[in-house]
Amino acid sequence: MLVLNMAYVLRRATLHRSMSIRDVVRVHVARDGMSWPLYAACIGSWQCFVAVYPLLELSCRFFSSASFFYYYPKARGAGLVIEPLSCMSLPGGKRRKHQVRIDWHVVRINVGARGRSGYRHPPTIQRNLLHVDIPSRSVKHWPWRRKKSLVEDLRDVRVKAAQARSRIQTTRMAYVQARADGHAGAGAGANAHAHAHAHANVHARGRAHG
Repeated sequence: MLVLNMAYVLRRATLHRSMSIRDVVRVHVARDGMSWPLYAACIGSWQCFVAVYPLLELSCRFFSSASFFYYYPKARGAGLVIEPLSCMSLPGGKRRKHQVRIDWHVVRINVGARGRSGYRHPPTIQRNLLHVDIPSRSVKHWPWRRKKSLVEDLRDVRVKAAQARSRIQTTRMAYVQARADGHAGAGAGANAHAHAHAHANVHARGRAHG
């Protein structure tokens, strides 16, 4: 684990040139006013991240990105950040617009009735919740800040799947019917041709006898 921690610290200091190795170590070991249970949870989460860091970073390389682990002391949480390599030289505020973040920290969510826009009204509650933010896709605090609940989304998925199965079944039946009609038409054509051929033979024999 020591080697993995050193590899992560060195890579982050290399990519985020405004941070020295000491700065990277400090932001990951400083408590910054967090309660001891929260601090322990953040340290443990960071070490879990470091344990899979080589595989995760290798996967990110396929998308020209890098992965980092952040603490959010004021929001009482932490998170995994995927950031494009092309944005490393940008200021923090501009980099955030291109990041994909999987965070766990305090979020405010409305639990009142739904408005005309589909979103819920107050009252508002605060909870530490796992969520996804993708600013470039206007995704914020997914799945908690959404027009529909997860149950409604799952119901929509089931309905769409049933509709897709119905369309496939209809297409299959139409194909089978078309093949059956084709075979029937071919059989009728063959019978008509045979009948015409037999009639022509009879007519030819009659002329021969005449």
